[in-house]
Amino acid sequence: MLALVLGAALLVTAFFFLFFFLVIAAIALSTFSIRALWRARKVDPSPTPDIIEGEFSVETPVVQKIEAGTAANDEKH
Repeated sequence: MLALVLGAALLVTAFFFLFFFLVIAAIALSTFSIRALWRARKVDPSPTPDIIEGEFSVETPVVQKIEAGTAANDEKH
């Protein structure tokens, strides 16, 4: 009878400690993951090579227009 009572008390104690161990582990894991996500959010992403920052200007090429009658008149002279 005494062994049955001690065994039951030991079993209850084991489940009690297992429950609190799992609760503490869950709190620690969630704290670690929230901290990791928070730090990952603060890290600036590296600039992509497609984006060029700075001042720039666009220059269009100068196109000379030749009038239709000018070339034929130059050859005749």
